[in-house]
Amino acid sequence: IPNLWAVETIDSEAKARRLNDAWEGAGHSRGLNVFIQVNTSDEESKGGVEQHDVDAVARAIVEECKGLRLLGLMTIGSIEGSQQRPNPDFLRLRQLRDDLNAKLGLSLELSMGMSDDFEHALELGATNSRLPM
Repeated sequence: IPNLWAVETIDSEAKARRLNDAWEGAGHSRGLNVFIQVNTSDEESKGGVEQHDVDAVARAIVEECKGLRLLGLMTIGSIEGSQQRPNPDFLRLRQLRDDLNAKLGLSLELSMGMSDDFEHALELGATNSRLPM
């Protein structure tokens, strides 16, 4: 897919490695932007890497996956959290981002918020939100 700009659903080291191999195998000359999807609400129904595994996935992407460019972290927060101010899922993601930036010398973005809470996500530092058109 030559026009692909980013994948926001990396939730394991294995998935990152598979995507890296496929991207490099296709002969792309530019790195593919990726976001690590984090399960900030600890809901079993939600996808994403567990919060305590974020560092390992980030390190695998940065150190081993030369065809990928770690752009940021993404979460789909809980419905309950979207009704709270500040949203605890967004605060967790921002803290994880800040910790990774300090540990790895990065400047990661945040992808969080949807149609009902994107304004609050932007207030808390989101650079990307998912809105229906």
